[in-house]
Amino acid sequence: MFTRTILSAALFAAVVSTSATAQTAPATPAAAPAAAPAAPAPSWQQGRSAEQAASPLHPFAPHMTGRPAKDLPVDKLKVPAGFKVEVWADDVPEARFLALGSKGTVFVSNRNAKNVYAIVDKNGKRAVKTLLKGLNTPNGIVFDKGTLSDGEGREIDFRNTTIILTSNLATDLIMQACDDEELPTSEVLAAVIRPQLSRHFKPALLARMTIVPFFPLKPAILQSIARLKLGKLASRLKEAQKVDLVAGDEIIAAVAARCT
Repeated sequence: MFTRTILSAALFAAVVSTSATAQTAPATPAAAPAAAPAAPAPSWQQGRSAEQAASPLHPFAPHMTGRPAKDLPVDKLKVPAGFKVEVWADDVPEARFLALGSKGTVFVSNRNAKNVYAIVDKNGKRAVKTLLKGLNTPNGIVFDKGTLSDGEGREIDFRNTTIILTSNLATDLIMQACDDEELPTSEVLAAVIRPQLSRHFKPALLARMTIVPFFPLKPAILQSIARLKLGKLASRLKEAQKVDLVAGDEIIAAVAARCT
């Protein structure tokens, strides 16, 4: 009895050991995943010749926020005797257009940032104040007193001047209102687009403007413009490359259809 018990236990252990061994047998290694496709080259590298591809030249992203004065290597600049280079004002990101006010204040605008600054002398030090925020490409500066200063420092008489501003706002509303053969009047069209203009411009600004809506060009007019432009291109090709370019009515219509 005792012997049978020992033998049965031994057989059971052998079966269990064999089963466990079969379950832990090494599996066939999985195939390596396919390599990811190479990323496309940047746009400025595409279309270059072999000679250009070997060039080390490449574009540099501008410092849109400007660099602190301590990071500017002005001490490495070489100037003639009697001259020196120093940082005139700090904390003015991407200063581009400067204009000098009548009281010595320097107004600073820019092309890519969104603010307009004023630099004033205060207690022997220059202080930077933010005048306007959130503008869209504030290039030039116009003064209320009738003087405009551009980026070259030239003062232009700005009295009796009409400022024309254009915008693509409410284009969809204009297209819908002018979809019929009979066009609405300018007054009706201005009333249609005014609510959308009011959502983007301050009421005080709109109150000082006269809204002049532009009517969309009809397909026949667009085709006439396309024909004139392609005619000029054909003349240039004929003169420079001795190539005749002929654009049929289907090409003219396709080009005009892409004009939006």
